Amino acid sequence: MVLGTFFHPRPTNLHVFSRSSYTPKVYFDSSRGLSVSDTPGKDPKKSTPAGDEIYYIPDFMRSRVFSFLRLCMGTCQDRDMNKPKSTHKKSSWAWNPAPKKLSLASNEIHVWISSLEVPAETERRLMAYVTPMEFARMHYQKNPQKKRQQVLSHAMLRIILSKYVNIGPAEMVFVRSESGKPALDATLGKTVSFSMSHSGGYAAYAVTKTFNVGVDVERLDEKRRYEVIAGRFFSESEKAHLTQRFLDERLRMFYRLWTAKEAVSKAVGTGLSYPLSQYEIALNKQGVLAVAALNGDTSAASRWSLRSWDLDGYAVACAVEGHPRTWVGYSLSERDLG
Repeated sequence: MVLGTFFHPRPTNLHVFSRSSYTPKVYFDSSRGLSVSDTPGKDPKKSTPAGDEIYYIPDFMRSRVFSFLRLCMGTCQDRDMNKPKSTHKKSSWAWNPAPKKLSLASNEIHVWISSLEVPAETERRLMAYVTPMEFARMHYQKNPQKKRQQVLSHAMLRIILSKYVNIGPAEMVFVRSESGKPALDATLGKTVSFSMSHSGGYAAYAVTKTFNVGVDVERLDEKRRYEVIAGRFFSESEKAHLTQRFLDERLRMFYRLWTAKEAVSKAVGTGLSYPLSQYEIALNKQGVLAVAALNGDTSAASRWSLRSWDLDGYAVACAVEGHPRTWVGYSLSERDLG
C-alpha cells in the first residue's frame, strides 16, 4: 500500500508516525518531508487532513523506513509532471590542487584543506619547519598523537603561506595579538591574513589580503554529548535547527553550526572575551548558513559572509567579515609538501 501510494503518478498525502514516550514524535508528510515534534502531548495526527493516508511503524524501524520514504519522496516528485522543475544549480565547489603560480586578489578568499596523514619521511621534513618557540607553546598537549597533528598543521601553514609571500617556510616569523590570534610579523613587509584549524586527520586554512577571516574544522564525533554543548552555547533558534532535524541528522547539523560559530569567533579575533553563545547562526530553507547576530547585535550580521562544507566525516566552516567576490578551494598535495 505504501509503495503504491508513493509510485502513483499523482499520490495522495501520506503520513507515517513513529511514536514513543521516550523519544520525540517523528513523522513523514509526503507534501512537506520529515518533521519532529518535541512538544509533549502535541500529536501531528491531529492536523492531518481528512482523506490522507496514515501509517504507524515501530520505533526500531524508524531509521530504515524514513530513509526509504525520503528516497521515494524524491522519486514521486520527479514523476510529477505538473510540478515546476528547480532552477537551483548544484554547487561547483571543489578542493583542487594548487597551481604552481598562485595569485591572491584583494577580493578573494582561498580556503585550504590538508590531510595530516603523511609518510614518515615527509613528516620528518615538515617537523624541521617548526621553531622551538612553537614547540614550547604546545607543551600543554599531553596526547602524543594530537601533539603530532598540531605540529604538522603548523608546518603545513608555513608551506601554504610561502606560496603567497615568497618567503621560505622556515624563514617565517609569527606574532600573536593580545587575544592570541596569530599573524605574520609586520617586519616581513607582507600583508596576508590567515586562519587555521585542525581536528583528527585534517587541517583547514583560510588566506586573504583584505578581510578578517576565521576557519574551523571538526571531526564528527558520535560519542560527544552534543546536546549538552548545544544547551549551553546555542541560542533558542539554533537549538530549534537541531530538534527540527531527524534524529540521525542532528549530529551533522550540530557540527555545521558549531564550526560556523567557531569560525566567526576566530574572525572576530577576540579570543575568549566573547563566548560562543554570543555568535548566533541562522539557517535558511536551502540549508545555507549565515551569521544572524554578534553579541546580540543583529545589524552586524549584514557585514558577514559564511560558507560551510562536508568533508569525509568532518565539518568545515569559514567566516569572513565582508563580502568577497571569489571563494577558491585548494587541497595541499604531496607535491606541495616537497
